[in-house]
Amino acid sequence: MRERRLFILFLSVFAALTSIYYYEGMVDAMNTTTMAFSYKYGFIPRAFLGSLLKAVDILPGEQYTYEGVCILSWILQVVFLLVLILFINYIIKKAGEKMLFKLAPTIIVFVIFAFPEYVTEENFGRPDVVMVILTIIGVYALIKQKFEWIVVPIAIISMCNHQGYILMFLNVLLVLLFVGCFDYKKKRNYYIVLIVLLIITSISLFVYLNFYSHNNSVEEYKMIYSDAEKLSYYNLVHKEVMMHEILGESPFVDEWPYHIVNFEEFGIFALLMSPYIYLGGKFFVKCVMKAQGIEKLKYLALAFGSFTILPDMIVKIDYGRWMFAILTYYFLVVIAMIAKKDIICVNEYNAISKSFSNKKSVALGMIVYPFLFSPFLANGITTLTGIIVNYFRGV
Repeated sequence: MRERRLFILFLSVFAALTSIYYYEGMVDAMNTTTMAFSYKYGFIPRAFLGSLLKAVDILPGEQYTYEGVCILSWILQVVFLLVLILFINYIIKKAGEKMLFKLAPTIIVFVIFAFPEYVTEENFGRPDVVMVILTIIGVYALIKQKFEWIVVPIAIISMCNHQGYILMFLNVLLVLLFVGCFDYKKKRNYYIVLIVLLIITSISLFVYLNFYSHNNSVEEYKMIYSDAEKLSYYNLVHKEVMMHEILGESPFVDEWPYHIVNFEEFGIFALLMSPYIYLGGKFFVKCVMKAQGIEKLKYLALAFGSFTILPDMIVKIDYGRWMFAILTYYFLVVIAMIAKKDIICVNEYNAISKSFSNKKSVALGMIVYPFLFSPFLANGITTLTGIIVNYFRGV
């Protein structure tokens, strides 16, 4: 118990220090613009955070300003850190105190990326932080096996917050519910109903918000544009996101050159991350091989659940966000399976942990290595991989 409390204290201090260190003091135009969207203008996309900002504007003083956006963004960062640290504390207690030293390396590697993810200029105030917070709460409910129904409102709120949830983080809840159909046979029908509800509500909201929610007039567009200017530090407005989400138009932007850079940077990133990819691949292959009969489907789902991000990787260029979504998926599902004391997952995780017992310097190196890449960016993956790509391109 003492070791767990010390570890949580360490994570808390680390979270505070990394948040302060990586904070760039700005919210970029993309995020301030989406903060101008609110349900005042109807059931429009990405209006959750803007509506929240509008709601707090009833407090004394003027909250609907750039400073108000910064305060809300910091509140979201603090909530994210608290939820994540409390979740990790719960996982350690659930898995057993003896698992602490085995889980610690995986946790540290993840939080090196997670703690500063939403304080950089590109991601500060980004709707993604709400999606991650809610997903962690959903995973907690599924592990605890209480109030599992909460995953449905979580998915609905997250989709209203950003339609990208369906490809980025919904996979975590769907896969853990699918696994639950094998692990808790008495709840199988209940979990099947939840899976169906998650799929139906998420797809319905995705289709509506992307194709049928753009009923705003030019006058309303001008009002939202004015709000967006007011919320931006330099009165800058992200016109492309305005045209797409408010008017339903798709401004022609040739992103193919950026995609080429994405593909090159992804190749470099995958190569540099290959030791972790190898360990992860080995873990899931062993789990599938150890499973018997139809239970292999459970571990195949765990292994390939993150592949829902592929359409984003093909169509869009926010590769830093995609990489964090993939990392978050594998962290949450693996640590959830260990907390649930899944025999196969625990045994294979312990086997990998044991393989480093005589390689402490290698283990330490793999724990601190991610500092070279953290934090993830938005369009680019990391600063280091971007520098490498530009070097080979002669830029």
